[in-house]
Amino acid sequence: MILGSALLVAVAAVLMGLSSETVFSVSAMVAAAVPLAVNLESPSHLRIKKLNEERGKLHKQMVDLNDVSVKEERAFTKEEKDRYDKIGDKFTEVDDEIKRLNGIIEQESRMAELTIKNKEEEQRIEKETGKKVLSFRDWFKALGTTETEVRAGLNVGDDGAYSVPVGFLQKVEEAMLAFGGVYANSYVYKTDGGGDFTVPTINDTGNSGAVLAEATTIGTSVDPTLGALTMKAYKISSKPILVSHEMLQDNVIMLENFIANMIATRIMRAANSLFTTGVGTTTIKGVVVGSTSSGVAPAVAAITYDNLVDLLHSVDPEYRVNGKWMFNDATLKAIRKLTDDYGHPIWQPNITLGEPSLLLGKPYIVNQDVADIGANAKSALFGDFNKYFIREVRNPLVLRLKERYADLGQEAFIMFKRFDGQVLDAGTHPIKYWTHAAS
Repeated sequence: MILGSALLVAVAAVLMGLSSETVFSVSAMVAAAVPLAVNLESPSHLRIKKLNEERGKLHKQMVDLNDVSVKEERAFTKEEKDRYDKIGDKFTEVDDEIKRLNGIIEQESRMAELTIKNKEEEQRIEKETGKKVLSFRDWFKALGTTETEVRAGLNVGDDGAYSVPVGFLQKVEEAMLAFGGVYANSYVYKTDGGGDFTVPTINDTGNSGAVLAEATTIGTSVDPTLGALTMKAYKISSKPILVSHEMLQDNVIMLENFIANMIATRIMRAANSLFTTGVGTTTIKGVVVGSTSSGVAPAVAAITYDNLVDLLHSVDPEYRVNGKWMFNDATLKAIRKLTDDYGHPIWQPNITLGEPSLLLGKPYIVNQDVADIGANAKSALFGDFNKYFIREVRNPLVLRLKERYADLGQEAFIMFKRFDGQVLDAGTHPIKYWTHAAS
């Protein structure tokens, strides 16, 4: 059925006088789009359907339990609180499973789209360079015996005759985005080169217009406060990923996803740590270092409902509109046990598909590189994380090392990626943190 639909489109395109490249693209789109509709009955979709039903039942149990205490105008009893927490833990477990399955489905959908884009990009490269673009399997066979380099998607090895598979680096980028953390919630600006550039900042919050009487002068000029941030490009290494010759010979098809995901995960683990707590002198300036103290000081080993309210309202209302929380999973666990002044949990599970659970009406980001609750720790932030500016140099450097580990019967792959990051703060403090007491 899929092939037939694509064939009909291709025939129609030919009759309309379209080029062979257009015919391929249009028919490929149909072939790629149809499975997405058919696969609504796939095991993943059916599993999500059952999990959503379970999620809805758990949510109703939590709401019913809460309504009882609200109706009776009292706080939870210990038994009710324990039961609510138990149901909440199960809700989170089911919710995480739904997110995981949805992530797989979304990735499959994006990969279908990438397949079309990759083919179009391969055709463009072959037309512009006269070099044949090989499959990942043939790429291994075509390269010479010396160490080879991939720069901007092109092989710069000993023979220089072939382009690296277009889809490989796109898979790396997909895996990087799926990593989450700071990168997925910030403003990411991609550049072709790695030279320094400045990002202007403007603070005009102290100025406003004025009402003038007839024939009255406009008065003196009031200028905004101007500033600038210099964005650099700091290099991050994935470190060598060693692959045995046997695996190269037997599992080349699987290796493309394996290497792409491992490279991306290693790069993003290092990058997320720097995007979070990088000191900013000779490296990336992390969001914790670049944000501002709220003045809120929770106890050494505990947080309260009041602490959260104070942190939320320490941020200007303009930035609260798109505000999010950020903390690690251990802090989230502690927060989920908090109640408001009436004894009701402040963590709000959301049963709407694709919508996040909320804390005081705002979504949260779980970032394991944020500090744990403890003395002097900055364990939670709140604000508009789109004001964290990440500079990413578009084209990474990928090396295949054939000789260095030859005595071990292995080859190595390594990627270098360049980033910088800073909070865009012209004095309005879009992101703030709290600091626990020292003792």
